[in-house]
Amino acid sequence: MYKNVIFFDVDGTIVKNTFISPKTIKMFEDLQKKEYLLVLNTGRSYISVKSLAEQLKINHILCSSGGCLYINNHIVYQDYIPYHQLKKIVNYFDCCGLIYSLECQDCIHIQKNTKDKHIKRIQYLNQGRLDEEILIKKFNENYKELESLEFIKVNKIHWFEDKIMYQNKALLNYQQICQKFGRSYQIVPILGNPLSVSGEICQKGTSKEKGVKFLTKYYNIDINETYAIGDDYNDIEMLKYVKHGIAMGQAPDKVKEICEYVTGDFNQEGVVQAMKYYELI
Repeated sequence: MYKNVIFFDVDGTIVKNTFISPKTIKMFEDLQKKEYLLVLNTGRSYISVKSLAEQLKINHILCSSGGCLYINNHIVYQDYIPYHQLKKIVNYFDCCGLIYSLECQDCIHIQKNTKDKHIKRIQYLNQGRLDEEILIKKFNENYKELESLEFIKVNKIHWFEDKIMYQNKALLNYQQICQKFGRSYQIVPILGNPLSVSGEICQKGTSKEKGVKFLTKYYNIDINETYAIGDDYNDIEMLKYVKHGIAMGQAPDKVKEICEYVTGDFNQEGVVQAMKYYELI
């Protein structure tokens, strides 16, 4: 059915904050004309990436850093953090005053009385690219204040260290969180955006690589015909597994050194450059 597969990270690769370039949109239009399986492989939850997937006409979406796979708007598999484990992590974060979000596929839950802080962060990262009224409307559509941990399926916990969200600074950092929970959970820093410092926690064994393995086997695609492109630490397993791993120009050195090819950065239309380099368009 498909002669090869291309896995695309979203943030920092095809989208920067809320901006996607006309050249990137045209690139996807050209790729759609070929017999390629196109997959968004993102740290975002489904609700946060659904409209982008519809815009690009992509119906294979790996969400929450490999925690959930959607094909044609239907869940194929889903990993989530069990209630008793979730409660332990959340209680610890609450006691330390750390701001976080709980990513489910139908919405993103935030702590009570933190809405203004989340919006302030998003506005800062947006840098005026999206009208503030639209930005807040989108936030209200996707985010809800947490009422209870019971009966929700959380694929991933996303914590924030961004100074703009705190009076001074976050009281926990990646190293401390790793020391506390690293033996039991998959913990990855998110540092691709120079304006933000954050990280994510999910079940052990959950990664972008898991979804790559599943789809290549599901469609019986030769490993030699697999491509992936990304720009951050949570892309490493995916980029190492495929035959042709591509790092964006702004990616950390640790990401670049495991890739076959390093393309231009986001502002240089790196994803388009990469597709042309491999003669995929």
